[in-house]
Amino acid sequence: MSASAAVKEAIKSAFAACDVELLGLCRARCWCDGCCVVGVVVDRECSSARCYCINLGDSRAFAAVQPDSSSMRAVPLSKDHTALDAKERKRVLSAGGFVEGGRVCGSIEVTRSLGDVRLKPMLSSVPDVTSFSVGPEQRFVLLGCDGLWKAFSGQQAVQHLAERLPKMDQRRQELALLFQDQRELSSRTKEAIQQLAKERESTNEEAVLRNFLHEAVHERNATDNVTALLVRLM
Repeated sequence: MSASAAVKEAIKSAFAACDVELLGLCRARCWCDGCCVVGVVVDRECSSARCYCINLGDSRAFAAVQPDSSSMRAVPLSKDHTALDAKERKRVLSAGGFVEGGRVCGSIEVTRSLGDVRLKPMLSSVPDVTSFSVGPEQRFVLLGCDGLWKAFSGQQAVQHLAERLPKMDQRRQELALLFQDQRELSSRTKEAIQQLAKERESTNEEAVLRNFLHEAVHERNATDNVTALLVRLM
């Protein structure tokens, strides 16, 4: 078994163990809910850094890829697990369930999750795990739950961040250089320096993502859960 295949199997085993533990808590505490999962693991210890994407349900991940001077491209790293997919539907039926109105047992749309004790084993806890070798053309990975993708397509989301992250990087560098220049700082008022310090603290990826999510909710009217995670590779 290759190292990459071994990592994928280890991830799947970890998800199986997590689901067993979570189901035990669900039964003990009368919990009925479950959750979808999307995540990444970046292995920089191997000869060529490798990124693994783990998906369970209908959250999604996209890699921002720019192989040359062309525009940034969003490459899907995940596939939705829903009852509308023929293979997923077949698995649900084989496990003793049924699909009604596009939902497992007439209840939820996704066919894989952690928890959801009342619908196990119809809902699988086995994630899809994909991987790719990290090179200079892969700039970042964007992960988000289902509500985000009702407001943005993958390409729109990646392009949004691809336009703003370089500007943020440039401003962060400008501020770092400014605070190293004591002569320049001495020419400014205390209030101006405090304002610059405040700007320096907020010039980061978190602020870029916060503005991104603000647009999804307040300008594009996303009404479902909207969360996102940005993993910069370069």
